[in-house]
This record gives sequence, structure tokens and C-alpha cells, in this order.
Amino acid sequence: MQPIGIFTEQQANSVTFSLPHSFTEANYDQLICAVEPFLQGYERFVIDLSHTDRIDTVVLGCFLVLKEKIQASKGEVVLLNPHGMTMQMLERANFSQLFQVEYSDLSYDI
Repeated sequence: MQPIGIFTEQQANSVTFSLPHSFTEANYDQLICAVEPFLQGYERFVIDLSHTDRIDTVVLGCFLVLKEKIQASKGEVVLLNPHGMTMQMLERANFSQLFQVEYSDLSYDI
């Protein structure tokens, strides 16, 4: 069963997890549980932040835990389309040094 607020899309060797508008400590376990069934058989794990306007510092820790789990299974983690306050949190934590960050053709009001 898919956790509430996290949408999953699978393509070939890639799986994308689209996070909700506000993603906080309360959602931590949901994301971990959503990712774990895909650790075997997928190489690319995309965390889509296109619709996420708010994260907290606990979520940054969650991303680090996920990165460790995914790399242990020979996968890579991509943070997709961070913007606004979410992007600022990632920048302050120097996550661009730790994660691959990608942007699609979407535009945002920042």
C-alpha cells in the first residue's frame, strides 16, 4: 500500500517518489517505508520535490538515511525540482555537494 501523500512512479530501472506540499518529521517513516520495497531491482531513486514547498531539518536527515540505504544497494539518489523554501533548506545544508540535484523544464515563482 502506498503511503498517503507520497506518489510512486516506476520506469525501467528508475522509481520516482513525489512528495506532498508539506513534508515534515511526521512523514519521515512514510518515505522510508515507501522506498524500502524498491531497494532491490532499481538503480535510480528520484525524490520529486516539485510540489513540496516546505521541509524541516528532520527530513534532511531522512534524505541522508535514504541515500545510505540506496547506495548500499548500488543505487543513486536524485533530488528533483527543489524550489522556494525547500531549495533554501537544501542549499543551507550543502546538499548539492551530497546529492545529485536536477531540474526539469518546470518554472516556479521563487
